[in-house]
Amino acid sequence: MQQTRVIGSLTRYFGLLTLVFTAIMLISGISEDILATPDTWLERLTRLLEPLPGLWLALLPTVFMLSVLATFSRLNLSGDLRIWRTAGSSAWPFARSTALYGLILGLLMIGPLWPWSQPVDALSAASDEAVFVTDGDVEWTLAYTQSTDAGNRLTLFNGRDNVLRGLESDLSTNDGVIHLSSGWLVMQGEVRTFETLALSPHPVVPALTPRTDSLWPADLAYRLGYPIVLIGLGLLMLPLALSIDGQRHTLIKITGACLLALNALFVLLMTDALARAGIWHEGPFFSLRAIIILAVGLLALVLIEERTA
Repeated sequence: MQQTRVIGSLTRYFGLLTLVFTAIMLISGISEDILATPDTWLERLTRLLEPLPGLWLALLPTVFMLSVLATFSRLNLSGDLRIWRTAGSSAWPFARSTALYGLILGLLMIGPLWPWSQPVDALSAASDEAVFVTDGDVEWTLAYTQSTDAGNRLTLFNGRDNVLRGLESDLSTNDGVIHLSSGWLVMQGEVRTFETLALSPHPVVPALTPRTDSLWPADLAYRLGYPIVLIGLGLLMLPLALSIDGQRHTLIKITGACLLALNALFVLLMTDALARAGIWHEGPFFSLRAIIILAVGLLALVLIEERTA
């Protein structure tokens, strides 16, 4: 009964916080993908929602930590935890509920949602990346190709906000020149449509080759370590959440817990970037990081339990 109530409360707060964080992350995309392009509404909505699984993969640790904070602080403030504690319950049943929920979330993200959350070149250099030039020597980098009933629809980028999109026409030649039709481009915030446009391969950009080192151990280490990271972060947040009883330093504890969650997100993203950049070997690093986070979470829980006893 106790664990069922905790898991139900975790589910409610996790769903609510996921919706809030998702809405915040999509605000910038609404102006860029919904309002600033002349595509159909279905295409705009599809492009807006496409990065959601990847965003969830990055935000899930923070959302989970905040869910643990909201769940156990709410149960503590309502007096339920005090009753359970008086009945002789320790913190370990709460830790089991938190670990079980983190494990389920982690398996969901590395299982069914994993293919959607990873771009094609998530762990390797893009082997088919190409740079083209248009009139005025404007360089465009080919981002991805989408096959449609009308043909291949190409999307290219130039700078941060400049986008070129069009349908590959039958006029494309064998010398690398690509002709686009029925397209549009965004340059310096201005949307312009075109009927035909020629893209010539950049004459000085060397062909990119895929990385030659073995990538599957890093991919496997990241996927296996992700649920462990969630469990460790949940256990790390649990002692703070259990200490919020509405009596002393409540606001300070809540503020500290929120800062802990946000800093955990920053550290995870920063270490991910450093590992992808080759600062450390990805496979051992992701495995070691997961083990350290779990150990720190367990240590924090043991210390707070000994102090309470």
